[in-house]
Amino acid sequence: MKLFNYLALVALIFSYVIAGNYEMTFYGCPDECHKQENPSCGLPTYPLEHGGTEFFAALSARLSNYKEYCGQRAVVMLSDGSRKMLNLEVVDSCKECDPYFIDVSSYSFKELLKPEKGVGKVIWAIYNKSGKRLTGPYTSDISKLAKKFDMSESSFKSAFDASAKELINSNDNIGEFNSKEIVVPDPSPIKTTTDGKCGPNNGKNCHTGECCSKYGYCGTTKDYCDKNCLNEYGHCW
Repeated sequence: MKLFNYLALVALIFSYVIAGNYEMTFYGCPDECHKQENPSCGLPTYPLEHGGTEFFAALSARLSNYKEYCGQRAVVMLSDGSRKMLNLEVVDSCKECDPYFIDVSSYSFKELLKPEKGVGKVIWAIYNKSGKRLTGPYTSDISKLAKKFDMSESSFKSAFDASAKELINSNDNIGEFNSKEIVVPDPSPIKTTTDGKCGPNNGKNCHTGECCSKYGYCGTTKDYCDKNCLNEYGHCW
């Protein structure tokens, strides 16, 4: 009986650790400002230091290469199907946290959940300042989350990356997940010349039957149509 109780306790603890891996909680000011003093990355945090951001996060010291992510961006979103995203600066580490647990500032937490909730299940990833993903995304069940948006897992990951990059490049801290397919418009067609100039520097084609010389002018003689003629912008011999 004792062995059974022991095994049950171990199983309970193990399930708790796994379940807690992909959650978010908060720390620091205004109630516990001492917890954000002397962040391990040495970066300023509001309101303790001038120029510090309200939107910051601490990563687990058990996350692989966590020290390399100091000053980078953590993009966080609840895993309940809502679309609000946060763009946070990585400023600190948490020795006691599970590997995929993220601790955010109290100012950040309240943008996604009421403080009395205390903890929330999330999806998050780390990006550099240009929006390139460095690690993640981390969540308990990404396939299940993708289905909430009626997307495949690969499409969801691509959309999450694209939304994160857009948010980071906007320099905003609050944004929205965009599940719509991102369509890149076709480049404008090259127009026909009106001044006799052609080629890549002018962005113009010659008229039908004319040649575009290597110097970027339209004509119909050998000087235009023979050696080094630009056949992408007109006729060549």
